[in-house]
Amino acid sequence: MSSIETDGFLSGAAEDFRVLTRARFANLLRDCEAVSRRATTQVFEEEIVFPTVLRITAASLWARCVSACQGAILSAERGMGVEALALLRTAYEYLFFSAALLRQPAVISRLAAEDTNQRIRQVSAMLRDAQTLAALTDESREQLEAYLRNTPAAAMGISAFEAAEIAGMTGVYHGAWRTFSLMAAHATLTAAGHAFGTSLLDLRFGPSFDHVEAALGLARDGIGLGLGAVIPLYRAEQRARDVLKKLQAEINGEGNAWRWPRRPDRSAKAQRVISRCEKRILDPIVNRPVKPVCSGDAKSCALFQAPPVAGMRDRRVCARAGCGRRKPG
Repeated sequence: MSSIETDGFLSGAAEDFRVLTRARFANLLRDCEAVSRRATTQVFEEEIVFPTVLRITAASLWARCVSACQGAILSAERGMGVEALALLRTAYEYLFFSAALLRQPAVISRLAAEDTNQRIRQVSAMLRDAQTLAALTDESREQLEAYLRNTPAAAMGISAFEAAEIAGMTGVYHGAWRTFSLMAAHATLTAAGHAFGTSLLDLRFGPSFDHVEAALGLARDGIGLGLGAVIPLYRAEQRARDVLKKLQAEINGEGNAWRWPRRPDRSAKAQRVISRCEKRILDPIVNRPVKPVCSGDAKSCALFQAPPVAGMRDRRVCARAGCGRRKPG
């Protein structure tokens, strides 16, 4: 018969413990399920209209954050509180990078650099390690050496703390992420201590309520924090759909979507607007200088707004108060 003593957490007894957990933390689990449902619905319902690398990466990392939090909830329900905290460390790290990408688009190049540098570091270490070299075939070794020759070191990468700093989540990094590392994710004495009961001879292995409430609360809070952090991504998507809907109506000659005079070249112009508007209209504008300065040149001034996107309003005018210059049409 299956039991904790023979099958550990793979035993049916772990499922029995889940029933106890759901009864003991009913309200907390209800909150977890509610916020998780909101995030999951968002992930499935939203469509990336303009699939840039930056926006796809941010959306993907957010989805990974949600799934890791859900994994933590499932683990906590089965009395695996410490294991749930280890998963939450991963979830929060996904959140830091997703939010950082939306706040500072240049993070995507630093992520790529970090990826390249980590691969170079790994390959270099493998080629210096006697055990690895003994296991490699000549062909595999030559492929690794070729990779090192042909892959230049990348520019500055990015750490989890730097991502949290850009995302405005340093408090979460120091208060939660570091705690997850110490208590659960790394082989520390603190992590080892969670396996003992009242003494060093009291080694415990099996479902427990220890850290379950904390894990559930932090999973709920992580998803909730992320829902607020990714608003710019999905708000931009809504703006993208609105713009494309109006442009398509213009191309198809439907109604008076843009209220522009009908001309034979209007369809071609609308197509050109589609190809140019992504950066200015769709991406969240989060890095605009607090006090921008007008260049005085109507052709190059970065303060000129995008082409009109609603009604008759023509926004091709410099945004600096008192300037009034119009960009040539």
